[in-house]
Amino acid sequence: MKRKLTKTEFEALTPEFQSEYKEKDGNYLLDIDGGDDAITKALANAKADKTALRDKLTEAEEALAKISGEAKEKEEAAARKKGDFTSIEKSYQEKIAALEKAQSDFADKLHAESSTRLISEARDQIGDIFINPGIMAPHIEKRLSVETNDGKSIVRVLDTDGNPTGASVSELKKELLSFDGYKTMIKASGASGGGASGSSGSGGAKTDSSNKIDYLNDDPKKVAAALAPSED
Repeated sequence: MKRKLTKTEFEALTPEFQSEYKEKDGNYLLDIDGGDDAITKALANAKADKTALRDKLTEAEEALAKISGEAKEKEEAAARKKGDFTSIEKSYQEKIAALEKAQSDFADKLHAESSTRLISEARDQIGDIFINPGIMAPHIEKRLSVETNDGKSIVRVLDTDGNPTGASVSELKKELLSFDGYKTMIKASGASGGGASGSSGSGGAKTDSSNKIDYLNDDPKKVAAALAPSED
């Protein structure tokens, strides 16, 4: 809550909030004579008001749905009495369409949740080779998609142009592990061959893993530059 309000701001408040302010020199100041207790009380009042408004909105929506349903039933009953089968058929078609939409929306929601989970699992499986998986996450996700075959969702690895491939998640992990542009970002334990990050193998330059961590955390522009594809 603001401690100082103009007259216009004060008048826009509900009575419960107005009671927390005192007028002074044309402005309204938050009454904090009670210290933290007054602020706590004001916050509690705000929370109570929000809960009450939400409950009223829910009640109004339920009442509207009930009235709408009752009106529809009366309309159908009247149509039956008149022998207006066209209206009855239209009513049932609307009900069927509503049920089909609800079923479709539910299926879409389940697919979206499943896709998010599968992508996250594959991303984490690959990301554990990097010093800072969070920075690499969006770049890994660009190489992954989810498709459905015979009702089963599977992770599909994409090439650098976004086209589907037959590669597995493990093969994508190996590809990224061997890519020269990522070597300074790979954990020493995930490296292979001489010259990998954090090692001083044959033919490789010795690097300082602590410097690499600072490099990743403190200079995201350098990270983005390292992730950009080579023009060679």
